[in-house]
Amino acid sequence: MINTKEDFLLLIKQIEQKNGYRKPKAFGIARLDRGQLNKNKILQAS
Repeated sequence: MINTKEDFLLLIKQIEQKNGYRKPKAFGIARLDRGQLNKNKILQAS
């Protein structure tokens, strides 16, 4: 569980040290629209 800034930075450091990790070319945030019948189905991201 990430509760502090330090926990988040530690998680990022661990991810970056994994074999095959590549620095991202871009970063984005999107709002997901989920299906009414199946909440696990993502209809779109905008």
